[in-house]
Amino acid sequence: MNQKAKNDGEISEARRIEAQGGAIVRLTQVINDLTDRLDRMNVALRNRHQGEVLNEGVENEKDEDNETLLARQNPTERRV
Repeated sequence: MNQKAKNDGEISEARRIEAQGGAIVRLTQVINDLTDRLDRMNVALRNRHQGEVLNEGVENEKDEDNETLLARQNPTERRV
């Protein structure tokens, strides 16, 4: 194996490892966000009169049609 091929292989391996690290970081963030949301939902279910707890710290999301969904808005009940 010549030196250039060896260097190219090492660069490809480094890029693959870096990409995997980035994917792991993003998945960890998603898991943490979902865990936080689940905790808020459990609190809200225990305290039915305090439903606003569900929305605490929740950002508005975009759906497939690129329309902003407000927290607690049901995407199937959109007004036309």
